[in-house]
Amino acid sequence: MKYTFGLILFLFISCVNIFSQNINKDKILLKTGEVYIGEIVMSNNEIVMIKRLDGTRFQFPVSEIKSIEKVKSDEIDDNTNADISSLNAHEGNICGLLEISGGIGSAKNKFGISPGGQASLTFGTKMLQGKALFTGAGVGYFSVIEKKSSEIISFVPLYFRIKSNLVTKPTSPYVLLDAGYAFALNPDYGGGLYSRLSIGINRNITGKTAFYIGAYGAIQSFSGNLTETNEQGTFNYNGTSGIINWGINLGLQF
Repeated sequence: MKYTFGLILFLFISCVNIFSQNINKDKILLKTGEVYIGEIVMSNNEIVMIKRLDGTRFQFPVSEIKSIEKVKSDEIDDNTNADISSLNAHEGNICGLLEISGGIGSAKNKFGISPGGQASLTFGTKMLQGKALFTGAGVGYFSVIEKKSSEIISFVPLYFRIKSNLVTKPTSPYVLLDAGYAFALNPDYGGGLYSRLSIGINRNITGKTAFYIGAYGAIQSFSGNLTETNEQGTFNYNGTSGIINWGINLGLQF
């Protein structure tokens, strides 16, 4: 009798273990093709948050999700997990930002208000620890046209960029910050530090693509031939100054 009871207990524990190993997991398929498997820990009409098998958490707007289904643990083999982790860590999280902007700028002792514009391309990661925080690096082309002489002064800024969507809704306000160094393309000028701040509205198109529009302000230091006028007269000299420019920017995330 004792042995029979022990055998029954053993079989019961084995069945419990087998059942627990086949617990259903949640599988989220995004419109971009990215796959996340784990446990959904929060869900409402706007966002869904999932805790992956490795313990990391991600949240997505409902508009980015293609489907949600249940899968059994024993259907997820090591190769599947490796493929999913690789996809999420590399292909699914890498994106680019293409941006154009136009506005006006001025530089003390060099020129008054003049038109200018910039085009830039940035690559980085769109998510950081499950949050919609873009971090990356890029290159741009910035030029301003001095109104008096029609001289085009051009620079190539290299920068680090952070762009944060402030809410998880498909339409969200954003803040963007660039910081780096701009190299002068004109031989008569030298480059300098570069920084740029933009705020506006971001609109998600799919899970990976989005567009944004906003207003920006930037400052770009440079060196070259400057002109100063005071009570003693007008003087030309070589020195440093800064181009302050502001305007409207349009961007596409892809």
